[in-house]
Amino acid sequence: MSNARNLANLLGTGTTIATASIADDAVTSAKLDTNIAVDGSITAGTDIVGNVASRIVMDSSASGTDVGDNILLNATDGSASDDGSNFIYEEGTDDVSVFLSSGLPAAQLGTVPITNLPAGSVVQLVHAVEGNGVTTTSGSYASAYTEVFTPTSANNKVMVICSFSISDTRDGDQLLAYHRIRRTIENGTTTTVSSLISAYNNTSGIEQHLRYITHPAAAKLVTAKTYTILDEPATTRPITYDLEHKAGESVITAGVHWTFMEIVG
Repeated sequence: MSNARNLANLLGTGTTIATASIADDAVTSAKLDTNIAVDGSITAGTDIVGNVASRIVMDSSASGTDVGDNILLNATDGSASDDGSNFIYEEGTDDVSVFLSSGLPAAQLGTVPITNLPAGSVVQLVHAVEGNGVTTTSGSYASAYTEVFTPTSANNKVMVICSFSISDTRDGDQLLAYHRIRRTIENGTTTTVSSLISAYNNTSGIEQHLRYITHPAAAKLVTAKTYTILDEPATTRPITYDLEHKAGESVITAGVHWTFMEIVG
């Protein structure tokens, strides 16, 4: 039988080949166009497998903000232990709601830019300890300890926590110890950031005071002090924070712990 007769028998009275006339598995993928438009739904008896660049794209039946977003196929190179699953959202599940309700694993988050963090987030933490005592007998403020901190953004605040021990000695009727914290911005101004208000009065910055009427010998008093200051330096230049002290007669400042936290907003 000629090829013409075979073709005529295949077409019959029509101009197309009927589905029933095509043997099962007769059309291979090599004969199909790489971009096939389907008018209707595709029902797969097994998995739909794509190469590493394949995408399944949401259409307008999805919520408006998701139209055109990709659903990515996973582990198409066969290297993963769960290769062959339809879609992998979280280890041991195929349910996206489980993934979202339990939060994002650290491995999925990657590096979050500082600019994307909400107000109140801590983006930098520095702690320093200085143990040796520093003595002053001056009635004028002098530096006891300094520490340098550099913010990453001029819009951020700096929480300064400074705790230390105070020893005050005097052969007289009053023991006085004064402290304050000042900040100096590199190539900028110096500003007192601690408050002068204390239980003694609102203007002197007296952190320790003891008065006695009779004294056979010099008296000594030891106590502790902590400053907690929310500073707004508005700079990204290095800042020197200086713990200063002065004495009624002799004051020792020791055991200083600095903590700096840079806070967004």
